[in-house]
Amino acid sequence: MELEAIKALLSYVSEPVELAIYEKEVRGIPWMSQRIKKVKPCPDCTHLRLYFDDFHFLAVPFNSLVSFTNDTWTTFDADSRLYYGIRKERLI
Repeated sequence: MELEAIKALLSYVSEPVELAIYEKEVRGIPWMSQRIKKVKPCPDCTHLRLYFDDFHFLAVPFNSLVSFTNDTWTTFDADSRLYYGIRKERLI
């Protein structure tokens, strides 16, 4: 994960976002509304933690592949074969 990808992720902090964890297909997966409170590395510096409050977080490996557009940040963890998607909340 490059510094540019981390900086892009920081733009989602304190903003309403939708989060999804999926294996392959983006279509039909459930997106969960969330708010990222803070972003910081885990103690052993192998993962980036996305905190939703003071205790609950999602850890994304630093060695994952990241892509991002104006409204969606996606990373792929090759070890677990999972994608993590974060996008700006979409109001219907």
